Amino acid sequence: MKILWLYAFFHWFMNTSSPVAESSVRVTVHNLRNEKGVILLSLYASGEGFPSDASKAVKLAKVKVAGAQTEVVLEGIPAGSYAIALLHDENNNGKMDTGMFGIPKEGYGASNDAKAVLGPPSFDDARFEHKGNTHLQIKMKYF
Repeated sequence: MKILWLYAFFHWFMNTSSPVAESSVRVTVHNLRNEKGVILLSLYASGEGFPSDASKAVKLAKVKVAGAQTEVVLEGIPAGSYAIALLHDENNNGKMDTGMFGIPKEGYGASNDAKAVLGPPSFDDARFEHKGNTHLQIKMKYF
């Protein structure tokens, strides 16, 4: 009988305690200039690849634009430090289109509304702490 109780306690403990709690990151994207295309979101856990190498992101999302503001929800994100890069891919070609001198033709954004000064924003400027069910507001920027 003691073994049964011990087994029941162990089973309950293993199923109720989790060393890494997972929750959602909800991003509301504001200031979209039109309803064309999609929002591409990349979530990074380090500065490696941020913000332009999506292959280094820990999570990717693609959501159809739904008005002047659109919401993107990422589920199952462990607590930690992250940064988000956004692209308003108006022609839905999967990349940022640029003009002369590499100036973006499409909208872009980053968590903390990190600014791009003579190049993309830094991971440190865009970093945020995710401790559970985080909601971020990001303003899309256009040239």
